[in-house]
Amino acid sequence: MPPTSFMVFEIGLYVLTAMCLVHAWRSGLPRVLVIVAASLHGFVTENVAILRLHEYYYNRFLIMLCSDAGGWGVSVQCASTSKCVPLVVPLLESVLIYTAMCTSDRLGLPWQIRPLLDGLLAMTVDLALDPVVSIGARCVAGISSLVFYQGLGFWIWDVRPPEEALFGVNLNNFAGWFLGSAVFSLMLRCCHRWIQRRWPHALGMLGAAAAALVLTQLVLFVLVELYTWLVALLGGQQWIVFVALIGAAALVVLRNLPRRRPDHPIDLTVLAVPLFLMLFALFALLVTGLYSERPLLLALWLVLSIVAAAAYTLPYRRRPGARQSSGSAA
Repeated sequence: MPPTSFMVFEIGLYVLTAMCLVHAWRSGLPRVLVIVAASLHGFVTENVAILRLHEYYYNRFLIMLCSDAGGWGVSVQCASTSKCVPLVVPLLESVLIYTAMCTSDRLGLPWQIRPLLDGLLAMTVDLALDPVVSIGARCVAGISSLVFYQGLGFWIWDVRPPEEALFGVNLNNFAGWFLGSAVFSLMLRCCHRWIQRRWPHALGMLGAAAAALVLTQLVLFVLVELYTWLVALLGGQQWIVFVALIGAAALVVLRNLPRRRPDHPIDLTVLAVPLFLMLFALFALLVTGLYSERPLLLALWLVLSIVAAAAYTLPYRRRPGARQSSGSAA
């Protein structure tokens, strides 16, 4: 059996996924397809990253999407050939994207701007979680692995100098979270407007979700190539491109936040996803002792928790004289 921390994380995500599916079903089939399509998007991008980039690999969870999942426990190997993806990982990506889209819809942002907030919300949670649950390692003489950053070991990052890393995680991972979530959200919203609204039956809904999946992979390929080119153009200073990308997205979102927003009743399902993941990150910080070894990581978690709490609860804040809206996300 996997370590207790693995099972708590995995079973917790299965429960959250079930909650989100029920939540989506109450709003109709299009919302359910958001979760299904986002899960497939997560599975495809994970496999592309593992097979093409070879930057990380996963240790074994209860349910693995492969034929040979390896043994239980945490294993740190040099140049691992593991191509397994735990089921919980694409589900994690899907519920983060789903709850982010619910949040941006309820804020009343222009629909073209909402994907930027979706990407920022998903990246914020991953930025707090990933450095705590993963292990950063470097190959030594191509034979063994030297652990230079110790976490729970859900997955192992192979950080190769001069690659830039943040607390043992390749910096391009966080850029990937932002781009992957934002592009998927944008393509799904575009396909909803172009396809689903013209054919508002089940076949049109399925077609919109399928088209969004294909378009997401094509657009992501172009953006990743552009990102890589920009990093090379700046002499490998990836942090410059990353900060510029995230900073520009945040500025656009802030400038487009409507001054008047409808107040929605608190949605416990939407809030449960980031709350569970942020609290799990804090739990892992305390259990591993990282909070004392790297106090900056605890400070980062605190800042990100404040940002996430402010962003995810913004649609539910009551203002004096404002009327509460009972409508669902657009």
